[in-house]
Amino acid sequence: MGIHLPTLPKGRQLVIGAVHGCFDTLYALIEEQIQLQQGDQLIFLGDLINRGTDSKKVLDYLMQLGLEYEVHCIKGNHEHNFLTAYDCGMDFFDEFLHEYNSDDLMAGDLPMYLNFCAQMPYYIETATHLFSHMGFSASQPRPMTDTRAYFHNQALSISEASIQNKIQIQGHVAMALSKISQAVEARPSVLNIDAGCYYNTVDGLGYLCALDTKDNLLYVQKNIEKAPNLAYHQSDLPSNL
Repeated sequence: MGIHLPTLPKGRQLVIGAVHGCFDTLYALIEEQIQLQQGDQLIFLGDLINRGTDSKKVLDYLMQLGLEYEVHCIKGNHEHNFLTAYDCGMDFFDEFLHEYNSDDLMAGDLPMYLNFCAQMPYYIETATHLFSHMGFSASQPRPMTDTRAYFHNQALSISEASIQNKIQIQGHVAMALSKISQAVEARPSVLNIDAGCYYNTVDGLGYLCALDTKDNLLYVQKNIEKAPNLAYHQSDLPSNL
């Protein structure tokens, strides 16, 4: 369900928000902004796939990065739904991929992608931080086993003792970059770093962020995707930008 990382990396600990199939933007963030070094650790907060047109390239790139660096990918609701759709049969699965601009996944090693997503944990815990896709609440006693609640009701919680004195870093809900930057400076106990990378035509959104947790430094890459139409609806947009 989740994993515990007992020690900090020798290099930077870099936490990255939702990529959503935006490969060119991800590549620019990693290769140009961050410029990975040996000893760095990457933690992705889920929703690597769907919406953008290059889900296949994103997964291929991250699996390749994992051969050289320490890379952890948390399962987001889009990975969860990707697996669920496959279990519903190929007709439904094809419709799911088409609806979310992810037909390209069929051109790659589909069993490998399914296995990669299935192995993703729902959260990552360290001595100081709790990383997840949607965040946690201490209001319910141990509902961590209820993944349906996590993804469909956003009610998955972890015990108060598990998150006591730990900083939560999460994504899922797109926030304006200006608000994220202000929050990083304020160092709150709960921090959202999803700047809505795939909303490339919405003011305040359209950025992919990475947070260096050691130095509290935010790396930002503006969306540079060539595809003009990304798969989202007006109803998807957050109301509190």
